[in-house]
Amino acid sequence: MAYVDIGWPVGLVVLGVNCLLHGTGWYVRKYVLSICLLFHGGRMALGALVMFYPYTFKNGDLSRYQYAKMRWVNVHKLSEKAWFLKQQHDTLSQCFANCFVLAAPFFVAISDPTPSFHPVEIFGIGLWIVSYIFENTADIQKNLFVQDCIAKGKRASTPEEKAELKKACLGVAPFNTSRYYLWTISRHPNYLGILLFFIPF
Repeated sequence: MAYVDIGWPVGLVVLGVNCLLHGTGWYVRKYVLSICLLFHGGRMALGALVMFYPYTFKNGDLSRYQYAKMRWVNVHKLSEKAWFLKQQHDTLSQCFANCFVLAAPFFVAISDPTPSFHPVEIFGIGLWIVSYIFENTADIQKNLFVQDCIAKGKRASTPEEKAELKKACLGVAPFNTSRYYLWTISRHPNYLGILLFFIPF
């Protein structure tokens, strides 16, 4: 499932390139929307390609997908052998979202010949800027949390301190200071930033 985290932002980049190459509408709208896709998808794709290298996982997958599998088996009481089908379902759902749900409004917009922005489009572009800053800030704070946990782990001298550190949760004391502000007001501010990106379109 971790490869989906590479695939869908790369899909945004591909969509941005397609908008750039095949848009027949007003050139300013075409360039603005293409840049939104290229920036948003490009940052996540580059981050995933660097972070996941060499693309092997000691425990078989990212922790969130391991947790999803655990819920599938232990909470929903479904067969572990059927987990493969759930993985395909989730992968194809994200593929459908990229290839149709997100792509369709972009292709409608880049075909619009109107040589000016509608107020709703201006609002949407503004919301994209806010969401981009919001998501990036959330990811920076998450990276600070990881670095702080590693540093605290090196300083931990007793088994109790190390055990306590394993329970560390971003946004929960002692990791609920202004340094991690967005994570104290939302459980997943980075995903919230992505959601805000989709709303205008």
